Amino acid sequence: MRNTLLYFLAALVIFPIMAQQQPEWQSQYAVGLNKLAPHTYVWPYQTVSDIRNGDYESSPYYMSLNGSWKFHWVKNPDNRPKDFYKPEFYTGGWADIQVPGNWERQGYGTAIYVNETYEFDDKLFHFKKNPPLVPYKENEVGSYRRTFTIPADWEDRRVVICCEGVISFYYIWVNGHLLGYNQGSKTPAEWDITDKLKKGENTVALEVYRWRQFALSYPSLLVSAL
Repeated sequence: MRNTLLYFLAALVIFPIMAQQQPEWQSQYAVGLNKLAPHTYVWPYQTVSDIRNGDYESSPYYMSLNGSWKFHWVKNPDNRPKDFYKPEFYTGGWADIQVPGNWERQGYGTAIYVNETYEFDDKLFHFKKNPPLVPYKENEVGSYRRTFTIPADWEDRRVVICCEGVISFYYIWVNGHLLGYNQGSKTPAEWDITDKLKKGENTVALEVYRWRQFALSYPSLLVSAL
């Protein structure tokens, strides 16, 4: 009985430590970090007539970050460029990729379609199903980076960045500052970046994981001033 109790106590100590060592994308509890509360769409317009027209993309307080991004892809998360989010990190030798867009359709990784079970439920990935975990060594990671410049008339306005559709887990940084992470797949996620911006050129970076816990990858981003 004494041995059994000791083993049980040891298990209580070891299991939480093991859980802490898991990356967020393997945790069913890491839904997101520092995100703004979900809400209906809010578009910033300049005039009442602009609101009536409903063309939010023409608003001077709206900026789309879709287009060409610098991109780096690895098959194993351990090989990802860990410091790429720092503005001084050199990405001149990186490829360009279109956002929005699936990296599997742009020459990276393996394109898979399934209408049941999991994408990684195949001998190709050397992984035995173990919910909620997903493969580690074969979990592709795409590192995205680009720069943007905030218009002068956005000064003293609140600025929010929105990721409208990123599959399936990602971290996001602005000017080297970690904003947070999200694993809501294609559900929009927002962060207030007002105090992270500077005059002139700013850098935004996303580290995108193909699979996350209970996973069944591509960003679409915009920035707006409210």
